[in-house]
Amino acid sequence: MAECRGTFTLRQRHAAFYLTLAEQAEAKLVGSEQVAWLDCLEREHDNLRAVLEWCQASGEIATGMRLAGMLGLFWEVRGYLSEGLKWLATYLQHDHGVPPIIRAKALVNAGMLAFRQANYTHATAFLEEGAALCRKIGDKADLALAKLYQENLAVLLGDFDQARIFNAECLSLYQELGDKRGIGLALGNRAIPALFQGEYALAVILSEQVFSLFEEQGDLRSIAIWEVILGGALLLQGNFKRAVTLIGESLVLQQRVGDKWFTIWSLIMAAGAAAGLKEPMRGARLLGAAASLGEAIGAPVAAAYQAVYQQFVDSIRIQLTETQFESARTEGQKMTLAQVVQYALELHTEGETDDTLAPTVRRL
Repeated sequence: MAECRGTFTLRQRHAAFYLTLAEQAEAKLVGSEQVAWLDCLEREHDNLRAVLEWCQASGEIATGMRLAGMLGLFWEVRGYLSEGLKWLATYLQHDHGVPPIIRAKALVNAGMLAFRQANYTHATAFLEEGAALCRKIGDKADLALAKLYQENLAVLLGDFDQARIFNAECLSLYQELGDKRGIGLALGNRAIPALFQGEYALAVILSEQVFSLFEEQGDLRSIAIWEVILGGALLLQGNFKRAVTLIGESLVLQQRVGDKWFTIWSLIMAAGAAAGLKEPMRGARLLGAAASLGEAIGAPVAAAYQAVYQQFVDSIRIQLTETQFESARTEGQKMTLAQVVQYALELHTEGETDDTLAPTVRRL
């Protein structure tokens, strides 16, 4: 009996250590130290898994749910979408004795991961429940995050009016909190519906406005995200040279951060640029590589950004025979991540461009 108690106490201490580590990391994942802390969590991932397993087996539900909630961003960035969502969903089945603030964070992070996997039904449910609980307990930080992802979800579902409502509340919450990064995210996020609605000039302006903020904070991931969004807007305007430069820079930064989900988005944009620059075989290979990476992390490419993705596919297909397209796409699926990033960086902007690309995509 004494030995059992000693083992339990030892496991409690082990759990407490990694809970503290995750708490320290969570605060550092959005600033200049993000890469070091992401790498730290990567190295300790097996230990973190062990704590989650022990908490579940021993009934330490609140501790396990708290840990899972704090690991949400790490799981999102490094592509552990299915695993992270599995842990969060498992713990969220229990609510007895769990402080509401812990459950609220877990719900919002579950919604975020479900969104990244294009599981929009579950994402909606998690985010709605999470937002309601955050509002009830006065958790403004997690409520703002929930509204950010509800906005993104509304955009992808084509409900731009609702997206504007979510954005307004998100911005207001971050302003109340005095969260400069959050304010930047909310303002910059307005570029995404502009992009989808064909307002490319506005998307360019909004994306450029947030760069200085993220550069000031040393937030490499956010810089990379807005580089690819800005690159996409410029691409659809027909400004291939600057678009290719930005997309390439975003890919380099994403590899430093280890951001797999947004690497997929950058590869899709690079494929679109290849189509416009009349390099359809390169474009097809990049699409194949993006699809392969999406499959590996459980994030369906076509479902995530169906309209943009399909238009790029069509722009490439019309320049190739079906056999050429399928062959090139298969070749891309077999590339390693390092190979495909280097291949995308070799995209050049010299020579003739295909002016039909932008008008085609403007019909989105």
